[in-house]
Amino acid sequence: MSFLVWSFFVLLFLLLLSPIIVYVVAGLSKRRDEILAAINKDAIALYFHRFHPNTAFDPASATKAFRDYYSRQFGTRAFAVPLLLLVAISGILLYWSAWSVLDWLGEAVPKTGELPALAVVAISGAYMYCAFDIIDRWNSSGLSPTDLLWLSFRLAIAVPMAYALSSAFNSTLALTVAFLIGAFPTRTLLKVARRVASKLLASEDLPESGDTELLKLLHQLLSCSAWPRSLDSPCDRDDHLKESTVCRFLDL
Repeated sequence: MSFLVWSFFVLLFLLLLSPIIVYVVAGLSKRRDEILAAINKDAIALYFHRFHPNTAFDPASATKAFRDYYSRQFGTRAFAVPLLLLVAISGILLYWSAWSVLDWLGEAVPKTGELPALAVVAISGAYMYCAFDIIDRWNSSGLSPTDLLWLSFRLAIAVPMAYALSSAFNSTLALTVAFLIGAFPTRTLLKVARRVASKLLASEDLPESGDTELLKLLHQLLSCSAWPRSLDSPCDRDDHLKESTVCRFLDL
């Protein structure tokens, strides 16, 4: 029985990490080549002029300059620290969960360090979300180092978030709620946590969204109404490009 339990958790660990490793080894270069093939030297020069005006480069070697820039921002080295963090956090949680399951089955020697059922279920829910998100992003070639940091954060808060949110429900639903909250995106989960905290504290001062006064100001500054119609105005650009640029800047 111990062998089966450990084999299962090792397979779960590999399922979580194998898409990332495959993407870093083979997918990064393919993604970079696809991007370079889709833009010409004039587009590269316009990109550097608009977003990195202080970067000096030879227009004749624009493709090489953009390739070097892309490798620095999204290359293999950029994945090193986020990947190590994800490996460490997920490995510890899965290892601890495996020992807990063995404790429940009477297979662990010595029987110490057992996690409560609610904690193991919460880790399982967070794992469900992280595995789905990684596979989905790998399939669309959209995996980035920041994504790995967000997933590490999601795993790290899984247990305390489950205890906090499940306490607002009937005790008979605690395990179900602890697992199902794993299906929610992290931002949605944080909004739910703020709303639960607001109700428990009977306070209307807690914000319902993550927008601070600074973010609201940035929204206004980047809106079309705040820009004059000129060549430098983002309103002269395609609406989809403007929206995606604003969202990326605000990390929305």
